[in-house]
Amino acid sequence: MKKQPDDNIINILDIIPNIDRKLKEISNKVDLILLDIRKDKHRGNFNSEVKNNYNKKLILLLEKVGDYSQPAFNVRCLLENNYINRYKNDSKKGSELFLNHYSSIHKPYDTVKNKIWKLLNLTQNNE
Repeated sequence: MKKQPDDNIINILDIIPNIDRKLKEISNKVDLILLDIRKDKHRGNFNSEVKNNYNKKLILLLEKVGDYSQPAFNVRCLLENNYINRYKNDSKKGSELFLNHYSSIHKPYDTVKNKIWKLLNLTQNNE
């Protein structure tokens, strides 16, 4: 018999605000920066000053994602304790379920952060 999420897990998740729209906006900004970088490279305008300007914009976006993800980090102990208590007789399963759940909470943030890091690496490695 499959266990249903209990009220404690649901209450813990209420602590995390739904920021999908904000993450989508940041992702769209990163896409626009990538287009601008491509245009500047094509025009031969991708000098160190322009590159630094893009890097500053990307770092600010990365910091925003970090700020938005803070509530997801803050629920770790609550969520982990809930799974430990819920699966006292099968701690391995509880740990696996907790890690999967915690990873799924962070996935939207990680996706956007990785996108920004890839673009930062692109601007660092190409002149």
